[in-house]
Amino acid sequence: MLGQAKLAFFRTAHATGSSSALGKSNWRRQRLLLLCYHGVSVRDEHSWNPELYITAQRLEERLSLLRDLDANILSLSEALQRLAVGSLPPRAVVITFDDGAADFALRAMPVLRKYEAPATVYLTTYYVERPCMPVWNTAASYILWRARHRRAVDLQGLITSSRSFDLHDALDRKAALDAFRHHWQSTTTEAKHDALGRLASTLDIDFAEILHYRQLQLMTPDEVSGLPSDLIQVELHTHRHRTPLDSALFRRELDENHAIIQDLTGRAPHHFCYPSGHARPEFLDWLREAGVESATTCAPGLATSRHNPLLLPRLVDTSHTPRETFVAWVTGVAAWLPNRTRTLARL
Repeated sequence: MLGQAKLAFFRTAHATGSSSALGKSNWRRQRLLLLCYHGVSVRDEHSWNPELYITAQRLEERLSLLRDLDANILSLSEALQRLAVGSLPPRAVVITFDDGAADFALRAMPVLRKYEAPATVYLTTYYVERPCMPVWNTAASYILWRARHRRAVDLQGLITSSRSFDLHDALDRKAALDAFRHHWQSTTTEAKHDALGRLASTLDIDFAEILHYRQLQLMTPDEVSGLPSDLIQVELHTHRHRTPLDSALFRRELDENHAIIQDLTGRAPHHFCYPSGHARPEFLDWLREAGVESATTCAPGLATSRHNPLLLPRLVDTSHTPRETFVAWVTGVAAWLPNRTRTLARL
């Protein structure tokens, strides 16, 4: 009911012109909306995980809507510089993509080029160095979802226990995923990849087809190097998409990530995104020591010059985000209502 009340409020603000007036205000001009996306479906990923995937059509609808709202889409570097000195244009927006999936090159880039929309990719680099390998834990979740019609599945040899799973049931499907992850967590990347193929074969899912369409893979080194520098910034997201609680391990993740990005793009990255939005107080000093200038979270809000630059809010725009909510964030109306901090759960 709270969600419906918010939508009603947003519709009323739009109908009365309040939303448009706020979008033109000096108050909104002192604030920056950072948009967060993850994957753009190659096939049916948005049906599997609508919190992480949108369709290319939805991305184009959003960019068209930003144009209709007279939003000013800026690069991350320019936006943060102008936010600091108070020179943002009206309805300033930054578009970011987390992870650097292959579908960014395949699906998102054509849309961004069409609208000449700059964007930032927060790139995790471990799987960039392993072309043709899908990210194993997310791929396992997707394969189990593809087999959701199966009622009694025996995963003997792929997990430690001998129980069967009803993959039609979401909770049992997650239990199967957890058991699979636990069994293979400490093995090599090659063993995990082979286990994915065995899992798909057990469930009668065409693994070769998943590989052919490059689902759940990251961009190749050539694709990262080939991103147009006038539109795309490539920034830090850790090497293995993890944030160790040990300072030395945390710094190693950053250093490996930094070195690969600089080698592929020819420029040093200075901005960071917390993997899965997991930010902790001790990370801030470690990021400063590494020379990181900004870091984005998954907490919704509009960024101001008063924000800690290492704890910047972002709106995670999903397949389920209503158009009215998106518009309300662009104009600033949504920032007047309380919002719960969210952290994305990756299955």
